[in-house]
Order: sequence, then structure tokens, then C-alpha cells
Amino acid sequence: MIGLNAELTATDKELDHAASVSVVQNAENQNDQAKQQQARVEEQQAEFSQGIQKYNNTVKLSSEPALFPETNQ
Repeated sequence: MIGLNAELTATDKELDHAASVSVVQNAENQNDQAKQQQARVEEQQAEFSQGIQKYNNTVKLSSEPALFPETNQ
């Protein structure tokens, strides 16, 4: 009987340890997912900024009035 009680106590401790390890692992996974999501958002923002910069370097807006050919009618 004493042996069975000791085994139950050991099993109970193992279960407690496994549960705490599981909780810690879950928290780490959620933290990692949040970091990955933040990295994706930052990457998209950087790509958008680079695209705008390339656009501004390629397309030059003019403040001059548009010149249209005169039609002789």
C-alpha cells in the first residue's frame, strides 16, 4: 500500500511538471507567433515604403502647364 501511494505521488508530480512545461511551451509559442506577425507587418511596411520611393524616383511630377498641339481648323 505504501509503495502504491509513493507511485501515485510520483505520477502526480510528473503530471504537474508536464502541465507546467506545457503551459510554458504554449506561452513561448504564442510569443513567437506574435513576433512573427510583427515581423511580417514591418516587412510589408518597408516594402511599401521602398515601392513609394522607387515610384517617386521614376515618376517626376511637373508643375509646368501641359502643352497641347494647336489644331488648325
